[in-house]
Amino acid sequence: MAQHQKPTGIEQPHRADAGQANSVGQDSVSNIRLKGHVPALDGVRGLAIIMVLAIHFIGNVTPRGKLEGIICHIATYGALGVDLFFVLSGFLITGILFDSRKKPAYFRNFYMRRVLRIFPLYYAVLLFGLVIVPLFVSQPDLNAAVRLQGWLWSYSANIYLGIAGEWHALPIFSHFWSLAVEEHFYFVWPLVVFLCDGPRLKRSAILVACGALVLRVVMVACNVNDVAVSALTPGRLDALSMGGLMAVIAREEGGLARLTRLAPRTLGLGFAFIVISFLFTRIFPQWKLMFHEVRQTAFAVCFCAMIVFSLTGPRIIRRIFNSRFMMFFGKYSYGLYVFHFLYGYFLLTRRTADVIATWVGSHILATMLQAVLATGAAVIISLISYHGFEKHFLKLKTRF
Repeated sequence: MAQHQKPTGIEQPHRADAGQANSVGQDSVSNIRLKGHVPALDGVRGLAIIMVLAIHFIGNVTPRGKLEGIICHIATYGALGVDLFFVLSGFLITGILFDSRKKPAYFRNFYMRRVLRIFPLYYAVLLFGLVIVPLFVSQPDLNAAVRLQGWLWSYSANIYLGIAGEWHALPIFSHFWSLAVEEHFYFVWPLVVFLCDGPRLKRSAILVACGALVLRVVMVACNVNDVAVSALTPGRLDALSMGGLMAVIAREEGGLARLTRLAPRTLGLGFAFIVISFLFTRIFPQWKLMFHEVRQTAFAVCFCAMIVFSLTGPRIIRRIFNSRFMMFFGKYSYGLYVFHFLYGYFLLTRRTADVIATWVGSHILATMLQAVLATGAAVIISLISYHGFEKHFLKLKTRF
């Protein structure tokens, strides 16, 4: 989850013509600044973390009754929040790299800023959870995580999960797999951007996206386990590289305007494919796994359009992504992601919603209550972490 540079905001015209009341006009699009902090993208990040919280606090609960089953099933689509994170990271990181590729200390500045944003919290959590806590607590799941901690310290959690073929093979810290994917991307992509001008970078991004999709399809055809298909870095590069492709196009003369014109059609075609392929696999279930991987890329395409809409779309959409609520969750999304499943794992495995249901008399009410309280706890912990710990490292980013 990428962090922006020094805030500069989005420049909008002071007055819109009547014909531009519901969307950003051509002139307004040209005034949008993509360098620095863009509030709407905080809102996109906020949506992504809310989706992730939904699957872990609602979607993973075993439902009781049809209505709760429907709610929990809808919440499982929160897993796509990770794909949205990947698309947004590709867009932001590629933009930062492309804007600075000809500047001195290109690699040093980028890597040091990433280190200051990501490593302090990540390794502090590992130190506390895998070194300090086990000195005082002995618990089977925690002990298993301690035995496997080398995969976490080396940002290889996704590799271990792929080998094991089970999402919870790495207890408590399994959600760190996506952080590993992003870290691998951060390690390699700066070199790609450095070596390529705009046209070559666009071709490279398209090639990487197509390669990732083909790789996943081949892995499914070869009966590779589902976790490996979903968690290993090469197979997740389509979302990251498509975000990167969009960042390069947006920086071309009139590029953001072109993206704005294409976004509705792209979203419509992507959504149509998702619906049609879903209906097709209901009739021919033997194609389910194959089409699932293609749909994953289609969702990434839709998320690209969503990012464009957050910047230049209809006013109501821009207001949603620029709302304080969405930007709040976006600002603290990294901490929310890191912390929420450290205890969410135990809520899931201990079926605490069943226990709460005996108190409140309703399982669906218990599920919603647990989700609200668990989200509130994640927010409080993240606020304390950010303002008491992370922020002090972020101040050092100005040196790079």
